[in-house]
Amino acid sequence: MQDQWLKEYQVRIYEVDQTGNVPLTTLLNLYQDAATEHADHMGVGLSCLSDAGMSWFITRIHVRMESYPRYGDVLRVRTWPRGRKKVFAYRDFEFSTGEKIIGSGSSIWCLIDLKGKKALNPSRVLPSFPERDERALLTDFPTLPGAGPCHLEVVFSPRWNEIDLNRHVNNTACMNWALETLSSLTRDEYVPVELEVNFKNEAFRDDEVLSRVYIERKQDEITTCHLLSNSLTGDEVLRQRVNWRKYRP
Repeated sequence: MQDQWLKEYQVRIYEVDQTGNVPLTTLLNLYQDAATEHADHMGVGLSCLSDAGMSWFITRIHVRMESYPRYGDVLRVRTWPRGRKKVFAYRDFEFSTGEKIIGSGSSIWCLIDLKGKKALNPSRVLPSFPERDERALLTDFPTLPGAGPCHLEVVFSPRWNEIDLNRHVNNTACMNWALETLSSLTRDEYVPVELEVNFKNEAFRDDEVLSRVYIERKQDEITTCHLLSNSLTGDEVLRQRVNWRKYRP
C-alpha cells in the first residue's frame, strides 16, 4: 500500500483560461481527483465508504503557487496523508511540471456520517492506512476574516452541473463564486499566488448564495477577503482569502 500517490495530467485546451494558464480552482479539482484515487487504493475512498453511509468532506485548503501550467504541459500531482487529529485528517499535495515544483498545499478533511451529519473519528471507524511524515506547506490554518466592508457582492443560484455526488454544491464551484465578485480588470491584471479556504456549511440546489468581497491594495499586490453566505438562512458557506500579484506573461 503506497503512502503517496503520483498522477500525471496532460493539460487540455479547455482547461486553460484567457491567459493560457490553468486556473487555480481547476488545479484543486485535479488534486482532489488524485486524492480520491489514492484513498480508493488504500481502501478508505468513496467506493468503500458509500455503502457504509460515510463520505470525506474537505474543510480547509491552503495553497501557494509559484507558477501555473499551460496548454500542452504535463502536470504532476503528488499527494499523501500526513496525519490525523481527533476527527480531522490532514493531506498534503504538490504540483509540478518537468522537474520544477510550481505549487504546494495542505488540506484538512472530515469523515462524515451522511445520515446523522456527524463527524466520525477515522482512526476508530476505518481500517488503518499509511501516513507520510512530510509537510508540503507549513501552515497552522489561521482563522480567516469575514469580508469586512463590502466592495462588491453577487447572488448565485446553483446550477445542476455544480451539484456533486453528495447532492450539495461542489466546493470548487463555491470558490469560483467567491472569485466571480472581482472585476475583469482585477482578474486580467493579477494572478493568485496564495489561497486559503474554510468551508463552513453546505449549499444546495435550491439555495441562493450571497458572495461578498473586501479588497486590500498594496502596490503590485492585492489581497481579497471573501464571504459566501446563504441568503435565506444567513449561514456562512465559505470564507476565502486570496493573495494576488501583478500578472507577468
